Amino acid sequence: MRPRLPLFLALLLLALTARAATLSPTASRAELQRWFMTTQESHVADLGRPQRWVYEFLATDTRSLEALSAELVRRDYVVGALEAGPAPILRVTKVELHSPFTLVQLNKALNDLARKHGARYVGLGLAQAD
Repeated sequence: MRPRLPLFLALLLLALTARAATLSPTASRAELQRWFMTTQESHVADLGRPQRWVYEFLATDTRSLEALSAELVRRDYVVGALEAGPAPILRVTKVELHSPFTLVQLNKALNDLARKHGARYVGLGLAQAD
């Protein structure tokens, strides 16, 4: 029988090695509230303080994502990655304080902005711990 890691060590490893579970940009306020509660209770992050959030976008071509990234940079987002290829992806980050209510509003705004540039807003989450 393999020894089990104590829960707090497993959570610490999760927090240090990966983003918190990626959230759907279409998550309801109730779903976001459950995620916030779970995240707070598991001590993955203190969501009562500003966190570095990651937002992800897809497009069929890199040009759409380049235009979108330029607009996001003007809004103080930081480009984390712009990957070309058959399924180009853009990841941007921004340190912000959110609640389930503000994330619902932001998700709608980012979805509208992505569509304006011919891209899709596909997910968000907390950035990796540094």
